[in-house]
Amino acid sequence: MNDILVLNGEIQFSNGDFKISDSGNQEIDHILQANKGVFKQSPLVGVGMTQFLNGNTSRNEIKKAIDIGLQFDGFTIEEITFDNGIIDVIATK
Repeated sequence: MNDILVLNGEIQFSNGDFKISDSGNQEIDHILQANKGVFKQSPLVGVGMTQFLNGNTSRNEIKKAIDIGLQFDGFTIEEITFDNGIIDVIATK
């Protein structure tokens, strides 16, 4: 899926116009960061990853939250991995 690219909160431009490219990873990133209710047209979409920081939440509980949060937006989760504090999500829509 193509959309306007945003990098570190900044809209990207190319040749004086919005930069358009594949936005699948960008969409997943936004959903992981957003809390439920942020997207008014889809209030169940969102994971709110900041709520898991410095908490006692297990990896399985985090995986379940990611899986559910992304499924509400039509993603199918292929793999979720944890490596040195980095969560890698592979999903398709």
